[in-house]
Amino acid sequence: MNIEALKTFIAVAELKNFTKAAQHLIVVQSTITNRIKELEREIGQQLLIRTNKSVILTHAGEHLLSYAYQFIDMESKMLDEINSIDTYTHRLNVGSVNCIYCCHLQPYFSNIIQNHKDVQVNLTLTHSRTLMQSLHNQSLDIAFSYLPLHDPNYHCTVFRDDEIILVTAPGNDVYPNGIHNDQLIKLPIIYSKFAPKVGFDWIHSIFPTNHVFQFTISVMEKIIPFLLEQPYYAFLPRKLVESYLANGSLCEIKLLDFQIPSMPCYRITHAKAREDFTSYFPLELHT
Repeated sequence: MNIEALKTFIAVAELKNFTKAAQHLIVVQSTITNRIKELEREIGQQLLIRTNKSVILTHAGEHLLSYAYQFIDMESKMLDEINSIDTYTHRLNVGSVNCIYCCHLQPYFSNIIQNHKDVQVNLTLTHSRTLMQSLHNQSLDIAFSYLPLHDPNYHCTVFRDDEIILVTAPGNDVYPNGIHNDQLIKLPIIYSKFAPKVGFDWIHSIFPTNHVFQFTISVMEKIIPFLLEQPYYAFLPRKLVESYLANGSLCEIKLLDFQIPSMPCYRITHAKAREDFTSYFPLELHT
């Protein structure tokens, strides 16, 4: 099966537009059309339905898409392994939610790079559900997610419990003794839902259902510059801001009416994974 045709199919499926797919792949639109037609002829099924405004995947197209991702991942993995076979003894494919990486994993990768020169490391930062699919496809050896995986084919262990706190710059703190829930709604809060919905159920106990924050950011560490320079507040993992709290550039505001539950993150591997995969990421890091 033609790899370029599969890559083209993925681009069209994700962008929902032939013109945008052509721009993304830096080819003319007729090339996109021809590759899709070639793929449909080879499979014997219509994969896409073009409308005036978008592209819709057929049932066969939806089924092919999951396999297409696996094909591309396997091709990349094969090329990497073949080209590194004389340089590295082991390969380690790790996936993580961005928040877990920023809060906990950076020291582990520094340790691997410095002390395990024979290990070639690939790190992917993405959403939890994508991580689960990549584990299933065996394109990842280990994943770190806020979503637990209840499957006997995998080992799922609590890696850390993240404490979520309300922080701001010291100059903004007009609540030195703590803040009540009815005062929170008046604050200029930057919101980042950095974990699955199940981890953020507590937010509905503080704010009205379907409350809309003025400013939201998908990558939570991007909030910090705004907190340092503007009169904003944010709910963030303590681990992420502990250095700022220590040097006094940020401060914590106690919640008087409510305690946010801790949010566990999980280390997940295949049940038959090599033991040294988890040894690189022990549950406690000793430095």
